[in-house]
Amino acid sequence: MKKTLSLSLVSKQVFSENLDLFILAGDDLNDFPENQESGYVKLLFPAVGEDAIKPEQMQEKTYFSSLRKRTFTIFKFDAEKKQLHLLGVKHSFNSEDQGPANYWIENAQIGDAVFIAGPGDKKIIHQDAQWFFLAGDMTALPALIINLQQLPKNAQGYCVIEAMSEADIVAIEKPENLELVWVINPEPKTPNSLLVDKVKSLNWMDGDVAVWLAGEFEMMRNLRRYFKKEKGVGRGKIYASSYWKINESDEGNKKAKKVDAVENPDEQV
Repeated sequence: MKKTLSLSLVSKQVFSENLDLFILAGDDLNDFPENQESGYVKLLFPAVGEDAIKPEQMQEKTYFSSLRKRTFTIFKFDAEKKQLHLLGVKHSFNSEDQGPANYWIENAQIGDAVFIAGPGDKKIIHQDAQWFFLAGDMTALPALIINLQQLPKNAQGYCVIEAMSEADIVAIEKPENLELVWVINPEPKTPNSLLVDKVKSLNWMDGDVAVWLAGEFEMMRNLRRYFKKEKGVGRGKIYASSYWKINESDEGNKKAKKVDAVENPDEQV
């Protein structure tokens, strides 16, 4: 991660029924690197019971380590306007109904100060393949959109997206021969296999495949096992990331990922 940046919220717009678009701006973006779409930044929030963050406090290591950090995908960076675009899911996915990211998404106001750290690494699907398979839920939609835009124009394959509502279905630029499939799940906090079942139902194409997966922990683990163990997709051709876990905070999700890595080393990507 790079240095901490002090920005302000200059725009908040409806992107879909359950997604809002946030635009951040500020002089600290003068040196922000270009072409970081699908990478990420960490939004910083004060610890429970603490006052709002003050810029001078960010230099204190003890204070910085106490902050709660939540990951947002970089949806767009406008280098000319020095504006950073982020998408936030309005629905609370975990047990932190008033968690820091959920609260900010619902209550952020134009002019609010926003502190971020980043950018982090870009997560683009492996491009050297004969066909492509992408899948994810609403939390992965920004990265899925960017990945589809960056695929070769002649790419073929599938992209399966789980949305919470028909009103969350948005127009997405994609290769003509790649099939876009939407699955509607109005209750993402309830364990189910809607996305997994849809992925498994699609016809398997011939040739070398590259896979990109992101979303809820159990969903991603099941899909990772499907592609690695049942379909034999090699380690270098699959990306799978757990963005959240049902009934867990962000810290709980990270802990579950560490345990999973120890208990299932042969399944890691």
